[in-house]
Amino acid sequence: MDVSALTEFLAFQLRYLLQGTPEAADEATYRFGVAAWQYAGKLWKPLSGRVEQHPQARNAASDLVQDPANPTARDALAGHIERLLATDSRLRAEVEQLWLEAKAAGATATTTIASAERAGAFDDIRDAKGTAFPTGPGDNP
Repeated sequence: MDVSALTEFLAFQLRYLLQGTPEAADEATYRFGVAAWQYAGKLWKPLSGRVEQHPQARNAASDLVQDPANPTARDALAGHIERLLATDSRLRAEVEQLWLEAKAAGATATTTIASAERAGAFDDIRDAKGTAFPTGPGDNP
């Protein structure tokens, strides 16, 4: 299992997962899509308790929440997750199964992050057909 890919998948959703509120879930569903958000929750659930038990892993998760695009923060959390999975075969099997299900459902491939002020995100390029994309102030489609 590619723990780096798993961590990258969770990176931008981690803030919402840690908030754990209905409002955070609504925002995450809007930003990432229903399938991506559901699988992020399913994947984080078994990992979260183990991460919480290890202060360095917990700090790495907090760092990633602060800057989800930071590759150093992603690598740090991925390293901790890898160690957790290496020491718990049951946890590893559960996370691997969920990751395979998420990939099969297309949840990992359709997560698009629209972080720029005027960015657009589409689950499928066919959704963008006929869409005008403004490029600057005063551009009206």
